[in-house]
Amino acid sequence: MGQGRVSRSQSWLIGAWVCRVLIGLGITACLGRFLDASAFGFYAFIGTLLLLGHVLIDLGTGAVAAREIARDPDRERPVLEGILGWRWLVAIMGALAVVVLGVSEPDGARRGILLAVAGVLCLMPVGLGAVVMQVRQSQALIQTLGVVVQVAVLGGCFLLHTLGVAGALFASLLCFRDVTNLVGTMLIACRRLGYRPRPSLRDRGLPPLLRSAFIQGLAVLVQITYFHIDVVLVRIMRGEAELGAYAAAFRPINPLLLLPGTLMAPVLPVLVATAVKNLKRFREQVVNAAVLLLGIGALGAVAGVLAAPELLNVLYDGRYLGGALNAAPAFAWLCAAFFCVFATAPLGTALLAVGREGSLLRIALAGLALNVVGNLLLIPRMGFEAAALTTAATEAFVLACTAATVIRHLGRGGWALPAFAALAPACALALVILAFAPDGITRVAVAVVGGSLGAAMIFLGPTGRAFRRTVDDV
Repeated sequence: MGQGRVSRSQSWLIGAWVCRVLIGLGITACLGRFLDASAFGFYAFIGTLLLLGHVLIDLGTGAVAAREIARDPDRERPVLEGILGWRWLVAIMGALAVVVLGVSEPDGARRGILLAVAGVLCLMPVGLGAVVMQVRQSQALIQTLGVVVQVAVLGGCFLLHTLGVAGALFASLLCFRDVTNLVGTMLIACRRLGYRPRPSLRDRGLPPLLRSAFIQGLAVLVQITYFHIDVVLVRIMRGEAELGAYAAAFRPINPLLLLPGTLMAPVLPVLVATAVKNLKRFREQVVNAAVLLLGIGALGAVAGVLAAPELLNVLYDGRYLGGALNAAPAFAWLCAAFFCVFATAPLGTALLAVGREGSLLRIALAGLALNVVGNLLLIPRMGFEAAALTTAATEAFVLACTAATVIRHLGRGGWALPAFAALAPACALALVILAFAPDGITRVAVAVVGGSLGAAMIFLGPTGRAFRRTVDDV
């Protein structure tokens, strides 16, 4: 696998991510303005169901498939077909659970959407086609498809609003998005393969693959669950109106949380190889990645916390500010969680590289327990803001535990100075915002432009160059 192919693949991933984030902000702004709080909350609930469905059906099998195919390309077909068969079993069980949820829903429009989600879950196994393209470092078509579909969803928001469609039916756009991406990805993959993988559970060497995938996949599932379980709990304990206000806080942030994974995905195989051959170089690579994401995460958190009301005002034209549905405090808490997610990502990847999936799973389970208990205790008293506060506390706990585990493995020395240097741009941005941007659109402009420029300087400067050298080690 040449350096050029990896670099091009990462460029496509990052470019498509930027496009999806910008379009996603447009979609969120439209939904926040077009829908009442209850319909917005239902849209967020459906999005969470689909996300959890993707993670549950994957459960680490995609990463294992990519690894096994890279090791032995001749086994590609049996690996794909065996994992596809397993995914179908999981998908059918998940779909049945959603059908039960849908049948119990009294509102006809919402019931129809939930049943459609069950159908989408049955189609999710074909998302394995993304692994085919990942192994070949061929991301252009799939990433372009994702951006085009995102544009179509944005157009669909305007179309449904113009037609006066019931608010709950806007969630059908999420089903359209997933179906189009899944089918398109599989068609692209089949064309590249020259055949269509057929699901099978026999004679495919499946048990060792599933054992390998289980711990890592379960850890990822638990991590995703503790970050999104609050959506379900707010809906149950406070209703869809407060869930809509909570969605106004978390939906602008959610797409940004994909960046750490996008940046770290090409680095994992490098770290795996280096951890075996050269522990000193492995430590340098981990520090390079940690400094990069620590700096970018801190910039985003500072911009979001200091300009929370102003940013929400621009997005939603004054809605979700003030009163019982004021989303600004929740948004600020989630920005703090955003920083912790960015800081944790390279450390978690380092633990994966040295085979410490069990440690990640234990940390994630402890985080899930903390999150659920905190939400159950605080949501009845504080409303949806408690969900954001609990998420921030959980992510801080996970960061502390992950950092302690990595430091125990790699040693204490050499972390403090790079960490302080990484936080310097965020401190400078905070001073500029507080000194020169008192409120209103000026604060938004300074926060967004300053944060973006700071992130670009980090990525293009010495910190980013050190990180890119890590990728080039492939």
